Amino acid sequence: MNSTYFNDFIKTAKIKPSKRRIKDDFITLKKIEFWIRALQHSWLFPFPQIYFNAVLKLLSPKVQKEIIDKSFSSFIKERKPIKNSRTNIEEFYRENGCSFSPKSEYIEISDYSSVATIIHSDDASKWSHFIYKALINELISRQKVFNEQDPYYKRIKILKNELHLNNLELNLIIFLWFKQNDILNDIEDGYNELDEFNSMCRKDIIIFKQIFESDQDEIESILHENSPLRKMAVITPEDRLSSAINNFLNGISDIDLNKSFFEIDQGPTLSLDQFPIDKTDIHYIHELLKNYDESHSLNILFYGTEGTGKTELSRSLAKSLDWPLIKIQIANQSNDFKKDYKSSDRFEAISYADYKFRGQKALFLVDEADTILNQSEKGFLNLFMEKIKHPIIWITNNIECIERSTNRRFDYSVEFEKFKKKRRIDVWKSVLKTHNANDLISENTMLEFAEKTEVTAGGITQAIVQAKRLQEGSSFTPEAVIHQVLNAQSKLLNLEFSPMKNKPMSRSYDLNALNINCNMQLVIKSVLGFNECWNKMKEDDPPQSLNILLYGNPGTGKSEFARYVSRLLDRPLITKTASSLLNCYLGETEKSIKNAFEEATESGSILFFDEADSFLSDRTGAQKQWEITQVNELLMRMEHFKGIFIAATNFNEHLDSACRRRFPIKVGFDYLKSDGIEKMWKIYFPKFDFPVAAARLQALAPGDFNAVYNNIRYLPEEFLSSESILENLEKEIQSKSPLCQGRKMGF
Repeated sequence: MNSTYFNDFIKTAKIKPSKRRIKDDFITLKKIEFWIRALQHSWLFPFPQIYFNAVLKLLSPKVQKEIIDKSFSSFIKERKPIKNSRTNIEEFYRENGCSFSPKSEYIEISDYSSVATIIHSDDASKWSHFIYKALINELISRQKVFNEQDPYYKRIKILKNELHLNNLELNLIIFLWFKQNDILNDIEDGYNELDEFNSMCRKDIIIFKQIFESDQDEIESILHENSPLRKMAVITPEDRLSSAINNFLNGISDIDLNKSFFEIDQGPTLSLDQFPIDKTDIHYIHELLKNYDESHSLNILFYGTEGTGKTELSRSLAKSLDWPLIKIQIANQSNDFKKDYKSSDRFEAISYADYKFRGQKALFLVDEADTILNQSEKGFLNLFMEKIKHPIIWITNNIECIERSTNRRFDYSVEFEKFKKKRRIDVWKSVLKTHNANDLISENTMLEFAEKTEVTAGGITQAIVQAKRLQEGSSFTPEAVIHQVLNAQSKLLNLEFSPMKNKPMSRSYDLNALNINCNMQLVIKSVLGFNECWNKMKEDDPPQSLNILLYGNPGTGKSEFARYVSRLLDRPLITKTASSLLNCYLGETEKSIKNAFEEATESGSILFFDEADSFLSDRTGAQKQWEITQVNELLMRMEHFKGIFIAATNFNEHLDSACRRRFPIKVGFDYLKSDGIEKMWKIYFPKFDFPVAAARLQALAPGDFNAVYNNIRYLPEEFLSSESILENLEKEIQSKSPLCQGRKMGF
């Protein structure tokens, strides 16, 4: 409502009674009630009788008559005319410009012009409060008859019941709501001359006190810092409604009031021994929670790579204690991370939940905590964390975004690192067990998936759930479903993912088919010889490694060679791409490189870095310090590594010269020759005749065969032919950039 609202009332009052209507909804009636109360108590209001008369006339004639009759009856009683004294009564009526009815002791108004006369008379103040009172009672009674079809009444009713509000508290919230949304701004006009009003900033509270004739102590008790409305942050220290309450009343958020602040997590849980993190950490946190009481606060920080089980562990900890897990809302769900979202909104949500669960055991979870921890004044944050009476687990994926001074406020913290192969296997086993899906895929298939994909526990769960859902009545096997989901997840999150070995068409890696610039047999003998030494190495032996550099155009067989060496030596292969190692945060790329070498050492795996030029670039042209430090980190790790390290690049000329010297074996890969093309055809498409035209193709790589194979693998054979396969190979060649047949990764 704008400042012309009651001017519109006056205009409406001039309309003929038969056409005059007042909108009979909760909001309109409540606005009129507040205005009538203001008119009744503010003697400085400009022309209150005009506004009053307009409001009165907007009511139906029947209601007008009832209100006026009751008001005049009360007025007569107050004046106490002599009963059965016809003369005195007649005189009283005539003095007040009203017609006389001998049928009753009370007045029956028939001439409504007399109402206007009295309203504008100097003596109006003597009787007007009776009409005010009758009108307010009428408005309140009409508000009570609304059913659930009125959305605002419905929300007001929910608010009252959920917060256990008395009538004064409820009216205060509604009043602040109106003022906050510019519905009653012009009500201040009648108070601008008051010294108290001008000298204080709590304008809304002052007005409310006056129009409701509220006791000072009663209002202050509602607004005391230890009152329920303050503790729940329903009313802020600035005497405003919290964003969540305001959005709820406006119908922006969910009809469930509590969901504006929190939700009780109902997700599946794992047993605590199924989590691939240090068991001592889990046991210690469990003890902290089990022995917690409200005499002190408890704030725990979970930080690290996304998808490593931070939320799942929180859920399982709560489950083990038989407590509800209370997830504090990140932002109002129906307002989707609104631009005006403030950190105070989430602190208000925590306060609300803390009061709602008072006297109950519960574990609070604040996800994406970095979005609020650094936006708060330090003194406030410290006091806030100390006053909450429930233990809180704060979760962040970006510990670098949180100031160190803030980190010191946590009672305990746990880092969640990216899963290594052994832990990924544990996660797979846990997810399969939790979803009763152990019979879905074989153990060997599960191990292969664990080796070849770095997707998170959530991605694994999603794959298993979908595979179970499509187990019957689908043309996809469970294995194919899991493969599809994991592949999609890997692309989405820029994770390493290798296709399954056991495809419908069997194929193998043939070194003789490749176009390689060295004697590959000697390379293989060196690899086998080093592996014998590797098997004999003891933990305290000095570091010794075999570093192999693979370079050449994309798709020419570099990555597959690394997999070939892995199969040849029967050792696991850990593959890292630039996208999985490079990080925009200072020091994180170096940390990722360090973790990769440690993982390979721990598991006795071959370590393979694809797109190595992204972090082995020539340092002479480096402009940023991190461009130097990441190269230094990799060189240092290579020196102290025990095992085989393989690096692949499409841009050999971009490598740092010192890095290139660290690789005693360098193997160049180029596009296939005609004999290699024929051999690759027989490997990938043995059921189809080799067309002579294929041997003349230029810039054809083994990766092109793999791409075409993956595109057609699910097509029935009747839809395939040698000609169609050749056509697809030609399209792969045409799709390559003439300037750059590969691209450099990195920041």
